[in-house]
Amino acid sequence: MRSTQRFLSCLLVSAITLSVLGCGRAPQIGEDETAWKEVEALYTAVTARRKDLVEASLKRMQTLHDEGRMSKPAFDRAHRIASQAQSGEWEPAAQALWQFMRGQRKSR
Repeated sequence: MRSTQRFLSCLLVSAITLSVLGCGRAPQIGEDETAWKEVEALYTAVTARRKDLVEASLKRMQTLHDEGRMSKPAFDRAHRIASQAQSGEWEPAAQALWQFMRGQRKSR
């Protein structure tokens, strides 16, 4: 009985740890170099506080996503961040985009 409780406790702790660690992971852009450059361009647009450049970057990202060169989760995250910037929340958007970029596991 005691070993069963210990096993269930370990299982519960493991499940919680995995869910917490997994929830914080950024969606991955992928290996496409153009998609990477476009996320970097979005960062430049956001830090420059240029709505026109943010919009142009979003259009190019939409094309990359439509062509399968950028994952849907990564595109959705970038789109949310861009929308945040376009609504005037430039600094929080820049911070969110920086964290998104730092969370990538690039193999180049």
